[in-house]
Amino acid sequence: MPGPVTTPDDLANADGVLKELLFHEMLARGIYLAGRGFVAMSLAIGDSECDVMDALANTVSSHERLAR
Repeated sequence: MPGPVTTPDDLANADGVLKELLFHEMLARGIYLAGRGFVAMSLAIGDSECDVMDALANTVSSHERLAR
């Protein structure tokens, strides 16, 4: 899927294998995401929440070539 993800609809036709890969990579980093990609965050954002976002960005960029 080319382009940024800005709404849940952007992922409707995404590769299920890539979704599974993201789920397991984040789980290995100690971060649980729902299998369908649901993430809940509080409005209070501190260092630990930023760590989650960094882990997500690192995971996605390390496997970016698979999405092409």
